[in-house]
Amino acid sequence: MEQAADARKILIVDDNRTMRKALELKLSSYGYRIVTAGDGKEGLEIAARELPDLIISDVDMPVMDGGEMVSKLRASGRTSDIPVIFLTGLITKDENATESTSQTIYLSKKSSIPELLNAVRGRLAMAAK
Repeated sequence: MEQAADARKILIVDDNRTMRKALELKLSSYGYRIVTAGDGKEGLEIAARELPDLIISDVDMPVMDGGEMVSKLRASGRTSDIPVIFLTGLITKDENATESTSQTIYLSKKSSIPELLNAVRGRLAMAAK
């Protein structure tokens, strides 16, 4: 088990409980501290309270989708700089945008764990600069 040196906090937002739990177990095994939310509204509330270092979110969710959640995060001074990785079934693995320099990137839900970890590490490293 690899440990994250500084136990960075990641918020996972997904309406699929199984997906949330799988991501939580995998990322916590690498030493990340995990908080979770079941939709964008809950994610927005938790992000404002917990100020995570990174958010991994689904796009298509009930109550508030990931896009609206991120728009609201960007509009708030406290949460505007939190990097976001969208994990979505709306794109294919070949369409992954892992090299984006923006604060928000998209990965397919079919991405491998190493691809996800590389994206997490990259977003956290960019945010630290």
